[in-house]
Amino acid sequence: MIQTERLILTPETPELWSIKDHSGNTLGQLGFLHDLFSIELTESSKKLGVATEAATAWLHTHNTAQIQAVKPKSLESLQFLKKLGFTEAKHHLAWHGQLPENQYQQLNQQLGIATDSIKTPHHPSACQLIDCGPDVFNRPARLTPEATQAWHEMQLTATKDGVVLQLVSAYRSPKYQAGLIQKKLDNGQKLKDILTVNAAPGHSEHHTGRAIDLTTPESEALEEHFDQSKAFHWLNEHAASHGFTMSYPKNNPDDIIYEPWHWCYQAPDDN
Repeated sequence: MIQTERLILTPETPELWSIKDHSGNTLGQLGFLHDLFSIELTESSKKLGVATEAATAWLHTHNTAQIQAVKPKSLESLQFLKKLGFTEAKHHLAWHGQLPENQYQQLNQQLGIATDSIKTPHHPSACQLIDCGPDVFNRPARLTPEATQAWHEMQLTATKDGVVLQLVSAYRSPKYQAGLIQKKLDNGQKLKDILTVNAAPGHSEHHTGRAIDLTTPESEALEEHFDQSKAFHWLNEHAASHGFTMSYPKNNPDDIIYEPWHWCYQAPDDN
């Protein structure tokens, strides 16, 4: 068995390994079939870094093997294999032991963020996401399956109580988070001020696919006066029964500004 920050790889046969998250959900499979490396993921786990994390861990433990891969027709797949350290050989791609650097470290280094000096904890990214409906700006939004169900149930219950809850933001990738920070840096804002509003890549709850930013029609999105709304008072009374808690109250220990709009779903295992 191989365990990583988010994954557990277990050999089903010597050649084929299952990829699961720490809750036991199957995300795909990886193997060295017919002397060729291969990896497949479920649709909900694609483009979340799961393939890179699983493949890197597996290759690290098999670094004495002569590993090859079929040259894929898809340019995206070819780029993925090259990122893992595969190079083009005569008939196949061959791996020579070079592994990619940690994405979080790369992003924070590029932004000039010393993560050992910030108080916000590290949050592993989601391993699988599903559509949770459009946000208030009609953009597609995604959450984990469990958080999606909890969000829909909470929104429905609020509606029955005469309260309108609207989604402003849900899952954000570490790369997207880095882009938000870089844009503010380019506009002349100081990094220390930015990090009180936007957590560093790898340290945002939005990476988990369980955090949501909320608003209501009578409030401007992402403004402190949301705490004067009927929606906020309803959340204070009922959100916990749906598994959601406000992450950043006033004077929180993470040095993040007061965010009455930011709520995060805590799975039963997290309590």
